[in-house]
Amino acid sequence: MIQCIASGSIKKIIFVKSIISWICLTQFLICSERLFMEMADLLVSEGYAKAGYDLISLDDCWLDKVRDSDGRLKADPIRFPSGIPALADYVRCLISF
Repeated sequence: MIQCIASGSIKKIIFVKSIISWICLTQFLICSERLFMEMADLLVSEGYAKAGYDLISLDDCWLDKVRDSDGRLKADPIRFPSGIPALADYVRCLISF
């Protein structure tokens, strides 16, 4: 908890766990299922997950260039061969302690 002065009065601010995550943007040339799994493994093995780093953001780089036969977005079968649901399950099982 910290105190700050705003408009002449003291206000107490209580910090609850903030959202902290690992995200792959431009740090790597090629994002892949393997890279995300390795980062999830490191979040746990290095103690980051217990410190609150319990999210992995898969923002982009996962899409295939074409949609499936129903017109839905799908994962790139080369970079994400198991698909996004399998990757999400892997991360969820690892970080859910």
